[in-house]
Amino acid sequence: MNRIFISYRASDGKKDAHRLCADLCRLYGDDQVFFDKQDLRGGTSWRSAIVDALGRKPVVLLLFTPDLLGMQHPEGGRRIDHEDDPIRGEVLTAQQHGALIIPLFTEGMTVPTNAELPEPLRFLKESHALKLRTEDWATDLARLVADLRSHGIAPRRDAIDDKDKPPRTLGQRMQRSLMWVGAFFVGLFVLGLLISAFEEDHEPVAQGGPDPIVALGQQALQAIVPPAANVA
Repeated sequence: MNRIFISYRASDGKKDAHRLCADLCRLYGDDQVFFDKQDLRGGTSWRSAIVDALGRKPVVLLLFTPDLLGMQHPEGGRRIDHEDDPIRGEVLTAQQHGALIIPLFTEGMTVPTNAELPEPLRFLKESHALKLRTEDWATDLARLVADLRSHGIAPRRDAIDDKDKPPRTLGQRMQRSLMWVGAFFVGLFVLGLLISAFEEDHEPVAQGGPDPIVALGQQALQAIVPPAANVA
């Protein structure tokens, strides 16, 4: 069941909506997030699908972008003022079903005035809003996740564990690689000792023959440091 619903104006909110969807799906799982681009199926009524999703009382994340209120309708006036506006319909449907609506103000957006909001949507000014800024995305996303948790929607445990692990630096990756190489040659050295001990117990080394430990060490050294001719 989708417990999070992303509502946005596609004309200028698509990029932020896609990014938000990707992060939320990673944290909560695809089945917990309703996003029209990935949840609407061909041949189905998109209005019916959206009404059905909103009827389950998800938390609605409403992305405030310049076009959310400012986009013009083909017949004149603002699109948000017309009853056929999809965003207006989503918000009012969510309200009718008692769903929680969280306004998310993207980069540069501020709380609209009563005059900027259609009368049926002025209740949004009473909703606790959050920011979702491009430059502070990680910080704002963490705040959103904390709010969702307070409403009973917690991220998956494995997603939290992966998020808490800092990415390895180049030096750390090189150090890890060198540790593996070192362990490999230590294993070769121990193997050489075992072979040497076995040969001493069963067959003496021929007079003047090469010591197996020395030979093994030379092979390991050649594997690390190529001959001068090869280097040239």
